[in-house]
Amino acid sequence: MKHKNSFRFVAVLIMLAALVAGCSDFERSAFKTISAAKSVIDTASEDYNAGRIEKSKANFDLLTKAQHVKDTAAQALLAYHDAKVSADAELKAGVYAPTTQQKVSATLAAAQAALADVSPLVAQLRKLSKK
Repeated sequence: MKHKNSFRFVAVLIMLAALVAGCSDFERSAFKTISAAKSVIDTASEDYNAGRIEKSKANFDLLTKAQHVKDTAAQALLAYHDAKVSADAELKAGVYAPTTQQKVSATLAAAQAALADVSPLVAQLRKLSKK
């Protein structure tokens, strides 16, 4: 099973890596989570394709869901980062609006929720790969 958007995801991953240097502890932790998830998912996909993981609908669905959840988390983290950058720009320009902080808070909450969905799926894939 080959991820259709792997090139796009790699581009997002590179952008996230470039942003990590000046990021908060949350952003660094999120980047590590997404990077680790990508590695586990890629390995599990290779194992599935090679027959080292049983080819079944349940395993295929788990791989597909894990890829989707990981991509969603990466995009949520980018949305949070973009909201922070906008807020910083508004603050520097002296036009900071209360809705800006609400957007930052909302995108942070969305990123945290998306990341919380990643770890359980990665744990399930690790168990499959060890069988």
